[in-house]
Amino acid sequence: LLRIAEEMAGLGHFRIDLAGEGPSQARHALWSQLVLRVLGWAQRTPLHVSDFLEVLHPSDRPRMADAFQGALERGVPFDVESRVLCADRELRYVHVKARCERDPQSGCVSAVFGMLQDITERTQLRERALHQSRLLATGTLAAGVGHEINNPLTYLVGNLELARDRMQRGPLTPDSAGEVLTLLQDARDGAARIRDIVRGLKTFARSDESLCATDVHSALQTALAMAMHELRHRATVHNHWEPAPPVLANEAHLSQIFLNLLVNAAQSFTTSDPSVNEVHVRVQPDGRERVLIVITDNGPGIPLALQPRIFEPFFTTKPLGEGTGLGLSISQRLVHSLNGDISYASQPGRGTTFRISLPAAQLFGAESGRAAPRSPVPPALRGHVLVIDDEPAIARSLQL
Repeated sequence: LLRIAEEMAGLGHFRIDLAGEGPSQARHALWSQLVLRVLGWAQRTPLHVSDFLEVLHPSDRPRMADAFQGALERGVPFDVESRVLCADRELRYVHVKARCERDPQSGCVSAVFGMLQDITERTQLRERALHQSRLLATGTLAAGVGHEINNPLTYLVGNLELARDRMQRGPLTPDSAGEVLTLLQDARDGAARIRDIVRGLKTFARSDESLCATDVHSALQTALAMAMHELRHRATVHNHWEPAPPVLANEAHLSQIFLNLLVNAAQSFTTSDPSVNEVHVRVQPDGRERVLIVITDNGPGIPLALQPRIFEPFFTTKPLGEGTGLGLSISQRLVHSLNGDISYASQPGRGTTFRISLPAAQLFGAESGRAAPRSPVPPALRGHVLVIDDEPAIARSLQL
């Protein structure tokens, strides 16, 4: 009957009995048939937790190992989602929840009882909803991003025209040469600003799910470029960025987390007054193995009655049609998927602070996503490069 009930509910169970007072004296582990099938263990039953950890995605093992260690040694219950690499290399998602039993006489942990559920389909649906939400946010921000591009484009074109006109009037004097150089430098800065905004759009919209060592500062710059049209006329942004190690993340997901929090901060202000409204963005090492990102605004804060619900999917205080209610829910899930933590503190009338703590990539032995520097080409080696492009201006710039 238990097996039938598990099949109907899609929930398997496991029980780890302890022979003595410590986890090293574990007698055996019992895994139900549903758990074995989900994990691809049709032919054998594992005897230890280590067998279970071996089939998990390498990035998820530390968190699950800590959860089991806390349960076996200190009787701490846990609730963790993880990825499983099955024997056929298929990636599946599981939800593991456990509680501990104690010996009534000694008070020591005598057993750990848990439930395991295959949540692959649900997770895949959630991932599609995440991607659709990211695309929706990109579309919503498109008009504002267009405005952000139009501003530097205006002075870029204007400065180039002024520089061309000045050079056409005759030879340059030292003073006029300095003016032309200043115009060209401002034009170059404007072009770089446009490049960064477009790069942010591409990073934000792509659906690559791979994880690598990611620079938090770069992800924040992308998010700020995307959110600036919401922030510029409402509040002043203050950046307090300390050097910090890279984190194991997906840059698009990390940028989306920051973008959601920045846009929420901007839209929380009831007045558009940058001289009064402030948003502070802080980055700092959190010990030797974590990175802390703090986003604070001095807006009206979150009403006390609503604070317990802010991470609920589809819960929003915005008018109908102006918000999906998925921003904070998605941000929380993405942070947890990176083995991180997200918390908040809000006082009505005094503002809101969100704190995100992420483990450094070095904990997982991850390599940086940046390409290794190329070895210099010996001066004696020369060759020809053929450039083919449908934009003649690009070809001329490369030729020069």
